[in-house]
Amino acid sequence: MRMLLLCTTIDPVHKGGGPPTTRAFVNGLTRRGHQVRCITVTDQDTGAIQMDCEVKRLPSLNIYADYWTVTRTPRPRWQKLVWHVLENFNPRALTWMSAEIRDYDPDVVCTIGIQNINVASWLAAARLHKPVAHYIHEYFLLCWRGSLFNSGVNCTRRCPSCKTLSVGKKWMSRYVDGVSGNSRYALDVHLERGYFADAAVHTVIHPPLEELPPIRRVPPDDGRLRIGFLGVLVDSKGVEVLADATRRLDVPGGFRVLVGGTGDAGYIEDLRRRFGDVDVDFRGWVKPDDLLAECDVLVVPSLWGEPFGRVAIEAQAHGVAAVVSRIGGLTDTIEDGVTGLFFPAGDAEALATTLSRLAADRERLVRMGENGRRFAARFLNDSAIERFETFLEATVACARPGRRPSGEPVKVLYDPK
Repeated sequence: MRMLLLCTTIDPVHKGGGPPTTRAFVNGLTRRGHQVRCITVTDQDTGAIQMDCEVKRLPSLNIYADYWTVTRTPRPRWQKLVWHVLENFNPRALTWMSAEIRDYDPDVVCTIGIQNINVASWLAAARLHKPVAHYIHEYFLLCWRGSLFNSGVNCTRRCPSCKTLSVGKKWMSRYVDGVSGNSRYALDVHLERGYFADAAVHTVIHPPLEELPPIRRVPPDDGRLRIGFLGVLVDSKGVEVLADATRRLDVPGGFRVLVGGTGDAGYIEDLRRRFGDVDVDFRGWVKPDDLLAECDVLVVPSLWGEPFGRVAIEAQAHGVAAVVSRIGGLTDTIEDGVTGLFFPAGDAEALATTLSRLAADRERLVRMGENGRRFAARFLNDSAIERFETFLEATVACARPGRRPSGEPVKVLYDPK
Protein backbone atom coordinates (compact mmCIF):
# COMPACT_ATOMS: atom_id res chain seq x y z
CA MET A 1 0.00 0.00 0.00
CA ARG A 2 0.85 3.63 -0.31
CA MET A 3 0.82 4.97 3.26
CA LEU A 4 0.95 8.48 4.68
CA LEU A 5 1.93 8.35 8.35
CA LEU A 6 1.39 11.56 10.31
CA CYS A 7 3.48 11.28 13.46
CA THR A 8 3.52 13.37 16.61
CA THR A 9 7.28 12.95 16.90
CA ILE A 10 10.11 10.74 15.71
CA ASP A 11 12.99 12.80 17.11
CA PRO A 12 15.01 10.93 19.76
CA VAL A 13 15.44 14.11 21.84
CA HIS A 14 11.78 13.96 22.83
CA LYS A 15 10.48 12.10 25.86
CA GLY A 16 9.04 8.68 26.39
CA GLY A 17 8.41 5.66 24.22
CA GLY A 18 6.60 7.54 21.43
CA PRO A 19 9.61 8.33 19.19
CA PRO A 20 11.17 4.83 19.18
CA THR A 21 7.73 3.24 18.72
CA THR A 22 6.99 5.49 15.75
CA ARG A 23 10.37 4.87 14.14
CA ALA A 24 9.91 1.11 14.54
CA PHE A 25 6.48 1.17 12.86
CA VAL A 26 7.60 3.43 10.02
CA ASN A 27 10.79 1.49 9.29
CA GLY A 28 9.02 -1.86 9.64
CA LEU A 29 6.26 -1.00 7.17
CA THR A 30 8.83 0.30 4.68
CA ARG A 31 10.87 -2.88 4.93
CA ARG A 32 7.74 -4.93 4.25
CA GLY A 33 7.51 -3.29 0.85
CA HIS A 34 4.99 -0.49 1.44
CA GLN A 35 5.51 2.98 0.04
CA VAL A 36 5.67 5.19 3.11
CA ARG A 37 5.94 8.91 3.61
CA CYS A 38 6.27 10.12 7.19
CA ILE A 39 5.26 13.65 8.16
CA THR A 40 6.00 15.21 11.54
CA VAL A 41 5.73 18.71 12.96
CA THR A 42 8.62 20.42 14.69
CA ASP A 43 9.92 23.90 15.45
CA GLN A 44 13.52 22.84 16.01
CA ASP A 45 16.31 21.40 13.89
CA THR A 46 17.51 18.21 15.55
CA GLY A 47 19.61 17.09 12.60
CA ALA A 48 19.12 14.24 10.16
CA ILE A 49 17.02 11.27 11.25
CA GLN A 50 18.04 7.85 9.98
CA MET A 51 14.87 6.35 8.54
CA ASP A 52 14.06 3.86 5.80
CA CYS A 53 11.55 6.17 4.12
CA GLU A 54 11.02 9.81 3.24
CA VAL A 55 10.55 12.01 6.30
CA LYS A 56 9.04 15.45 5.87
CA ARG A 57 9.14 17.98 8.68
CA LEU A 58 6.54 20.72 8.73
CA PRO A 59 6.84 23.93 10.72
CA SER A 60 4.45 24.29 13.63
CA LEU A 61 0.84 24.41 12.46
CA ASN A 62 -0.22 25.87 15.81
CA ILE A 63 1.30 28.94 17.50
CA TYR A 64 4.19 26.67 18.57
CA ALA A 65 5.09 22.99 18.58
CA ASP A 66 4.57 21.52 22.03
CA TYR A 67 6.99 18.75 22.92
CA TRP A 68 8.72 17.85 26.15
CA THR A 69 12.49 18.14 25.67
CA VAL A 70 15.47 18.18 27.98
CA THR A 71 15.46 21.97 27.86
CA ARG A 72 12.29 23.87 27.09
CA THR A 73 11.12 27.42 27.53
CA PRO A 74 8.07 27.93 29.77
CA ARG A 75 5.12 29.41 27.89
CA PRO A 76 2.82 32.20 29.14
CA ARG A 77 -0.63 31.02 30.19
CA TRP A 78 -2.39 32.85 27.37
CA GLN A 79 -0.22 31.06 24.79
CA LYS A 80 -0.95 27.67 26.36
CA LEU A 81 -4.69 28.39 26.29
CA VAL A 82 -4.60 29.44 22.63
CA TRP A 83 -2.54 26.37 21.76
CA HIS A 84 -4.98 24.00 23.46
CA VAL A 85 -8.02 25.65 21.86
CA LEU A 86 -6.45 25.33 18.40
CA GLU A 87 -5.64 21.66 19.01
CA ASN A 88 -9.41 21.04 18.99
CA PHE A 89 -9.56 22.18 15.38
CA ASN A 90 -6.90 24.17 13.57
CA PRO A 91 -7.93 25.58 10.16
CA ARG A 92 -4.25 25.98 9.22
CA ALA A 93 -3.67 22.27 9.89
CA LEU A 94 -6.71 21.42 7.75
CA THR A 95 -5.26 23.41 4.83
CA TRP A 96 -1.71 22.08 5.16
CA MET A 97 -2.66 18.46 5.65
CA SER A 98 -5.19 18.57 2.82
CA ALA A 99 -2.38 19.73 0.52
CA GLU A 100 -0.04 17.00 1.77
CA ILE A 101 -2.66 14.29 1.26
CA ARG A 102 -3.48 15.51 -2.25
CA ASP A 103 0.23 15.64 -3.11
CA TYR A 104 1.00 12.10 -1.96
CA ASP A 105 -2.38 10.50 -2.79
CA PRO A 106 -2.08 7.62 -0.29
CA ASP A 107 -4.23 4.52 0.06
CA VAL A 108 -4.51 5.20 3.79
CA VAL A 109 -3.71 8.02 6.20
CA CYS A 110 -2.54 6.93 9.65
CA THR A 111 -1.86 9.20 12.61
CA ILE A 112 0.52 7.91 15.27
CA GLY A 113 -0.36 10.24 18.11
CA ILE A 114 -2.16 13.46 17.20
CA GLN A 115 -0.53 16.22 19.25
CA ASN A 116 0.73 19.03 16.94
CA ILE A 117 -0.43 17.05 13.88
CA ASN A 118 -3.96 18.16 14.84
CA VAL A 119 -7.33 16.44 14.71
CA ALA A 120 -8.18 18.51 11.61
CA SER A 121 -5.94 16.05 9.74
CA TRP A 122 -8.68 13.42 10.14
CA LEU A 123 -11.23 15.70 8.50
CA ALA A 124 -8.75 16.55 5.74
CA ALA A 125 -8.36 12.86 4.90
CA ALA A 126 -12.10 12.13 5.12
CA ARG A 127 -12.95 15.01 2.78
CA LEU A 128 -10.55 13.53 0.24
CA HIS A 129 -12.14 10.07 0.72
CA LYS A 130 -9.04 8.53 2.26
CA PRO A 131 -9.37 5.82 4.93
CA VAL A 132 -8.21 7.10 8.33
CA ALA A 133 -6.43 5.05 11.01
CA HIS A 134 -5.21 6.22 14.39
CA TYR A 135 -2.74 4.70 16.87
CA ILE A 136 -3.21 5.74 20.52
CA HIS A 137 -0.13 5.98 22.70
CA GLU A 138 -1.12 8.81 25.07
CA TYR A 139 -4.16 10.55 26.59
CA PHE A 140 -3.87 13.85 24.75
CA LEU A 141 -7.36 13.49 23.27
CA LEU A 142 -8.88 13.17 26.75
CA CYS A 143 -6.78 15.39 29.00
CA TRP A 144 -5.01 18.68 28.32
CA ARG A 145 -2.23 17.52 30.65
CA GLY A 146 -2.01 14.28 28.69
CA SER A 147 -2.02 12.11 31.81
CA LEU A 148 -5.50 11.87 33.41
CA PHE A 149 -3.55 12.59 36.58
CA ASN A 150 -3.79 15.74 38.71
CA SER A 151 -2.70 16.82 42.19
CA GLY A 152 -1.17 13.44 42.93
CA VAL A 153 -4.19 11.29 42.04
CA ASN A 154 -5.62 9.61 38.96
CA CYS A 155 -8.73 11.28 37.56
CA THR A 156 -11.72 8.98 38.00
CA ARG A 157 -13.84 11.57 36.20
CA ARG A 158 -12.69 14.13 33.68
CA CYS A 159 -12.56 17.66 35.05
CA PRO A 160 -14.53 20.49 33.37
CA SER A 161 -11.36 22.02 31.88
CA CYS A 162 -10.41 18.74 30.18
CA LYS A 163 -13.92 18.25 28.82
CA THR A 164 -14.05 21.82 27.53
CA LEU A 165 -10.63 21.64 25.91
CA SER A 166 -11.42 18.28 24.27
CA VAL A 167 -14.80 18.94 22.63
CA GLY A 168 -13.37 19.30 19.14
CA LYS A 169 -11.02 16.36 19.55
CA LYS A 170 -13.90 14.05 20.45
CA TRP A 171 -16.04 15.31 17.58
CA MET A 172 -13.23 14.94 15.02
CA SER A 173 -12.54 11.37 16.20
CA ARG A 174 -15.69 10.20 14.40
CA TYR A 175 -13.80 10.61 11.11
CA VAL A 176 -11.44 7.78 12.12
CA ASP A 177 -12.22 4.44 10.43
CA GLY A 178 -9.86 2.23 12.45
CA VAL A 179 -8.30 2.73 15.88
CA SER A 180 -5.60 0.85 17.74
CA GLY A 181 -4.32 1.29 21.28
CA ASN A 182 -0.84 0.50 22.51
CA SER A 183 -2.60 -1.43 25.30
CA ARG A 184 -6.09 -2.73 25.98
CA TYR A 185 -6.37 -0.17 28.77
CA ALA A 186 -5.48 2.79 26.57
CA LEU A 187 -8.00 1.75 23.91
CA ASP A 188 -10.82 1.14 26.40
CA VAL A 189 -10.29 4.47 28.18
CA HIS A 190 -11.07 6.26 24.91
CA LEU A 191 -13.92 4.03 23.75
CA GLU A 192 -15.67 4.19 27.12
CA ARG A 193 -15.73 7.98 26.86
CA GLY A 194 -17.36 7.96 23.42
CA TYR A 195 -14.32 8.58 21.23
CA PHE A 196 -13.97 6.97 17.79
CA ALA A 197 -17.71 6.32 17.68
CA ASP A 198 -17.68 5.46 13.97
CA ALA A 199 -14.49 3.39 13.86
CA ALA A 200 -15.21 0.00 12.29
CA VAL A 201 -11.90 -1.54 13.38
CA HIS A 202 -10.64 -1.81 16.95
CA THR A 203 -7.37 -3.48 17.87
CA VAL A 204 -4.45 -3.49 20.30
CA ILE A 205 -0.86 -3.42 19.07
CA HIS A 206 1.89 -3.24 21.63
CA PRO A 207 4.83 -0.96 20.84
CA PRO A 208 7.52 -2.91 18.98
CA LEU A 209 11.19 -3.37 19.72
CA GLU A 210 13.39 -3.12 16.65
CA GLU A 211 15.86 -5.65 18.04
CA LEU A 212 16.98 -7.48 21.17
CA PRO A 213 20.09 -5.65 22.33
CA PRO A 214 23.20 -7.60 23.25
CA ILE A 215 23.29 -8.20 26.99
CA ARG A 216 25.97 -6.01 28.49
CA ARG A 217 26.42 -6.45 32.23
CA VAL A 218 28.63 -4.25 34.38
CA PRO A 219 29.46 -6.35 37.45
CA PRO A 220 29.01 -4.62 40.80
CA ASP A 221 32.15 -3.49 42.58
CA ASP A 222 30.94 -4.67 45.98
CA GLY A 223 28.11 -7.16 45.38
CA ARG A 224 25.38 -4.75 46.44
CA LEU A 225 21.92 -5.01 44.88
CA ARG A 226 21.50 -2.31 42.22
CA ILE A 227 17.99 -0.93 41.90
CA GLY A 228 17.29 1.19 38.81
CA PHE A 229 14.73 3.76 37.75
CA LEU A 230 14.40 5.26 34.25
CA GLY A 231 12.00 8.04 33.34
CA VAL A 232 11.07 11.67 33.54
CA LEU A 233 11.32 12.90 37.13
CA VAL A 234 7.79 14.10 37.84
CA ASP A 235 5.36 13.20 40.61
CA SER A 236 3.22 10.91 38.44
CA LYS A 237 6.20 8.55 37.94
CA GLY A 238 6.16 7.59 41.63
CA VAL A 239 9.83 8.15 42.42
CA GLU A 240 8.75 9.22 45.93
CA VAL A 241 7.25 5.74 46.40
CA LEU A 242 10.59 4.22 45.44
CA ALA A 243 12.37 6.55 47.88
CA ASP A 244 10.03 5.62 50.73
CA ALA A 245 10.40 1.92 49.92
CA THR A 246 14.20 1.97 49.86
CA ARG A 247 14.30 3.68 53.27
CA ARG A 248 12.52 0.59 54.62
CA LEU A 249 14.88 -1.88 52.93
CA ASP A 250 17.35 -3.98 54.87
CA VAL A 251 19.27 -5.93 52.24
CA PRO A 252 22.10 -8.25 53.32
CA GLY A 253 25.19 -6.88 51.61
CA GLY A 254 23.55 -3.51 51.00
CA PHE A 255 22.09 -1.84 47.92
CA ARG A 256 22.23 1.34 45.89
CA VAL A 257 19.73 3.15 43.69
CA LEU A 258 20.51 4.40 40.18
CA VAL A 259 18.13 7.08 38.88
CA GLY A 260 18.19 7.98 35.18
CA GLY A 261 16.10 10.95 34.07
CA THR A 262 15.71 14.70 34.32
CA GLY A 263 13.18 17.01 35.87
CA ASP A 264 12.71 20.25 37.72
CA ALA A 265 15.79 21.06 39.84
CA GLY A 266 13.69 21.82 42.93
CA TYR A 267 11.80 18.56 42.60
CA ILE A 268 15.06 16.60 42.32
CA GLU A 269 16.32 18.23 45.51
CA ASP A 270 13.10 17.19 47.25
CA LEU A 271 13.71 13.63 46.02
CA ARG A 272 17.24 13.64 47.40
CA ARG A 273 15.87 14.59 50.81
CA ARG A 274 13.17 11.94 50.49
CA PHE A 275 15.77 9.20 49.96
CA GLY A 276 17.49 10.29 53.15
CA ASP A 277 20.61 8.24 53.89
CA VAL A 278 20.01 5.79 51.03
CA ASP A 279 22.92 5.53 48.57
CA VAL A 280 21.27 7.06 45.49
CA ASP A 281 22.98 8.23 42.31
CA PHE A 282 21.03 10.72 40.16
CA ARG A 283 22.53 10.23 36.69
CA GLY A 284 20.48 12.80 34.79
CA TRP A 285 19.72 12.17 31.11
CA VAL A 286 21.26 8.80 30.24
CA LYS A 287 21.10 6.21 27.50
CA PRO A 288 18.83 3.43 28.76
CA ASP A 289 21.33 0.79 27.61
CA ASP A 290 24.05 2.27 29.82
CA LEU A 291 21.97 2.40 32.99
CA LEU A 292 20.34 -0.99 32.47
CA ALA A 293 23.79 -2.57 32.12
CA GLU A 294 24.39 -1.62 35.76
CA CYS A 295 20.99 -2.70 37.15
CA ASP A 296 19.98 -5.93 38.83
CA VAL A 297 16.31 -4.92 38.89
CA LEU A 298 14.38 -2.01 37.39
CA VAL A 299 11.48 -0.45 39.29
CA VAL A 300 8.57 1.19 37.44
CA PRO A 301 6.65 2.74 40.39
CA SER A 302 4.22 4.88 38.38
CA LEU A 303 1.22 6.35 40.16
CA TRP A 304 -0.66 7.28 36.99
CA GLY A 305 -2.35 4.80 34.68
CA GLU A 306 0.27 4.84 31.96
CA PRO A 307 -1.00 3.88 28.49
CA PHE A 308 1.75 1.27 28.26
CA GLY A 309 5.25 1.36 29.79
CA ARG A 310 7.92 0.63 27.22
CA VAL A 311 10.74 0.99 29.75
CA ALA A 312 9.70 -2.28 31.45
CA ILE A 313 9.99 -4.12 28.13
CA GLU A 314 13.38 -2.52 27.43
CA ALA A 315 14.64 -3.68 30.84
CA GLN A 316 13.56 -7.26 30.16
CA ALA A 317 15.15 -7.09 26.70
CA HIS A 318 18.42 -6.39 28.53
CA GLY A 319 17.86 -9.38 30.82
CA VAL A 320 16.84 -7.24 33.79
CA ALA A 321 13.82 -8.19 35.92
CA ALA A 322 11.19 -5.47 36.41
CA VAL A 323 9.10 -4.59 39.46
CA VAL A 324 6.07 -2.69 38.20
CA SER A 325 3.03 -0.85 39.55
CA ARG A 326 -0.16 -2.78 38.83
CA ILE A 327 -1.98 0.07 37.11
CA GLY A 328 -3.14 1.13 33.62
CA GLY A 329 -1.37 -0.28 30.59
CA LEU A 330 1.59 -1.32 32.74
CA THR A 331 -0.29 -4.57 33.41
CA ASP A 332 0.65 -5.65 29.85
CA THR A 333 4.40 -5.27 30.40
CA ILE A 334 5.52 -8.25 32.52
CA GLU A 335 4.58 -11.84 33.36
CA ASP A 336 3.96 -11.62 37.07
CA GLY A 337 6.20 -13.99 38.99
CA VAL A 338 8.02 -15.06 35.82
CA THR A 339 9.75 -11.99 34.37
CA GLY A 340 9.10 -9.62 37.26
CA LEU A 341 6.63 -8.76 39.97
CA PHE A 342 3.69 -6.40 40.33
CA PHE A 343 2.95 -4.35 43.43
CA PRO A 344 -0.03 -2.07 44.21
CA ALA A 345 0.56 1.42 42.82
CA GLY A 346 1.59 3.89 45.53
CA ASP A 347 2.22 1.21 48.18
CA ALA A 348 5.79 1.81 49.40
CA GLU A 349 5.53 -0.95 52.02
CA ALA A 350 4.54 -3.51 49.39
CA LEU A 351 7.35 -2.35 47.10
CA ALA A 352 9.87 -2.69 49.94
CA THR A 353 8.61 -6.22 50.67
CA THR A 354 8.85 -7.17 46.98
CA LEU A 355 12.40 -5.87 46.64
CA SER A 356 13.43 -7.60 49.87
CA ARG A 357 12.14 -10.93 48.55
CA LEU A 358 14.14 -10.53 45.35
CA ALA A 359 17.26 -9.37 47.20
CA ALA A 360 17.10 -12.51 49.35
CA ASP A 361 16.88 -14.77 46.28
CA ARG A 362 19.41 -13.57 43.73
CA GLU A 363 19.07 -16.80 41.72
CA ARG A 364 15.38 -16.05 41.19
CA LEU A 365 16.27 -12.53 40.13
CA VAL A 366 18.65 -13.89 37.50
CA ARG A 367 16.03 -16.37 36.24
CA MET A 368 13.49 -13.57 35.93
CA GLY A 369 15.95 -11.60 33.83
CA GLU A 370 16.48 -14.60 31.53
CA ASN A 371 12.74 -15.17 31.25
CA GLY A 372 12.25 -11.47 30.65
CA ARG A 373 14.47 -11.51 27.61
CA ARG A 374 12.33 -14.28 26.09
CA PHE A 375 9.19 -12.33 26.99
CA ALA A 376 10.58 -9.17 25.35
CA ALA A 377 11.19 -11.15 22.15
CA ARG A 378 7.39 -11.22 21.69
CA PHE A 379 7.54 -7.48 21.07
CA LEU A 380 10.05 -7.67 18.23
CA ASN A 381 9.24 -5.91 15.00
CA ASP A 382 8.09 -8.82 12.86
CA SER A 383 4.94 -9.69 14.82
CA ALA A 384 4.05 -6.10 15.76
CA ILE A 385 4.55 -4.78 12.24
CA GLU A 386 2.51 -7.63 10.78
CA ARG A 387 -0.36 -6.73 13.13
CA PHE A 388 -0.02 -3.04 12.23
CA GLU A 389 -0.08 -3.92 8.54
CA THR A 390 -3.21 -6.05 9.05
CA PHE A 391 -4.80 -3.20 11.01
CA LEU A 392 -4.25 -0.73 8.16
CA GLU A 393 -5.48 -3.21 5.54
CA ALA A 394 -8.66 -3.83 7.55
CA THR A 395 -9.20 -0.09 7.95
CA VAL A 396 -8.97 0.38 4.19
CA ALA A 397 -11.37 -2.52 3.61
CA CYS A 398 -13.94 -1.17 6.08
CA ALA A 399 -13.78 2.49 5.06
CA ARG A 400 -16.25 4.04 2.66
CA PRO A 401 -16.23 7.39 0.90
CA GLY A 402 -17.51 10.06 3.25
CA ARG A 403 -18.71 9.30 6.77
CA ARG A 404 -20.06 5.88 7.62
CA PRO A 405 -23.24 5.67 9.69
CA SER A 406 -22.78 4.67 13.31
CA GLY A 407 -23.89 1.30 14.59
CA GLU A 408 -22.08 -0.96 12.15
CA PRO A 409 -20.33 -4.03 13.59
CA VAL A 410 -16.89 -3.44 15.01
CA LYS A 411 -14.12 -5.70 13.78
CA VAL A 412 -11.65 -6.59 16.53
CA LEU A 413 -8.43 -7.81 14.98
CA TYR A 414 -6.18 -8.60 17.88
CA ASP A 415 -6.50 -8.59 21.63
CA PRO A 416 -3.42 -9.77 23.57
CA LYS A 417 -5.57 -10.67 26.58
